[in-house]
Amino acid sequence: MHPIKAKVVNYLERANAGTSSMSEETIERAGRAFISMLHKRFNTQYNDDFRLRMSNIGRPTCQLQMKKAGAPAENEKYFFPMQMMIGDMHEIMAIAIMEAAGVNITSQKERAEFAADGVVIKGESDLSVDEGDGDQIWDVKSCSPWSFEHKFSKGFDAIAENDAFGYVSQGYSYAEGTGKKFGGWIAIQKVTGEWSICEAPQDVKTHDAAIERAKDVVKTVVEDAPFKRCFEDIEEKWYKKPTGNRTLDIACKYCEFKWTCWPGLQYLPSIPSKAKNPTRKYYTVIKETENDEC
Repeated sequence: MHPIKAKVVNYLERANAGTSSMSEETIERAGRAFISMLHKRFNTQYNDDFRLRMSNIGRPTCQLQMKKAGAPAENEKYFFPMQMMIGDMHEIMAIAIMEAAGVNITSQKERAEFAADGVVIKGESDLSVDEGDGDQIWDVKSCSPWSFEHKFSKGFDAIAENDAFGYVSQGYSYAEGTGKKFGGWIAIQKVTGEWSICEAPQDVKTHDAAIERAKDVVKTVVEDAPFKRCFEDIEEKWYKKPTGNRTLDIACKYCEFKWTCWPGLQYLPSIPSKAKNPTRKYYTVIKETENDEC
């Protein structure tokens, strides 16, 4: 078990037994962070001007190009601020618990920046920890049960394999911008509260590949390269047999520009399903039937 998780588990077990303690300083610091988060979410006027930063540099270039071009975007659902605050609160709680558990947190919200294609990319890391392997940058993630089980609990390769949110390039960019190593992700399952420590490789090759990928994204966006989708739609199958229909890739499902990027997109109940309340899908192509052709 990773030292961070071992200390957290020990502390939370003591909390279950009523034998834990948390300092007034830690509690007050968490309280101030919560107040600051509420001000940020509800009392801050956001500047919607596009700019590249470490929090978006790992995103697919097609999304960033759409954003820069001012393409029509899907409106966020009314509960979007709640989703963001859940992540913020998990980070605040995680840091308070780690402090109380004796995890050696060396810095929080450290500013980071590096230059790429003449552009200075700036950001702010979650925290740095030194548990005997040197001072490392760690990113705190609040994740769904599926993401927790199939990605953050499986290891680095599972995240890197389908990294639609750019977690890998983002993490190594923070490391590059602070002159530290990237430790990985401290993941918290938002339903159960379980923790997983997903370590990132420390080799130079992985670090350099992630930074080069980030720099390629910057170059593409800054130089206004011709737009190109990063993902293709996928063949729909029903009981392993193709239906003739095509649906969005999982990365495109969560993109705010999907309606602009895919003209004719339709959000419909699963066409081949006979269920009373079938799952809805984003269809890019629907096979014509004989009735449609008449």
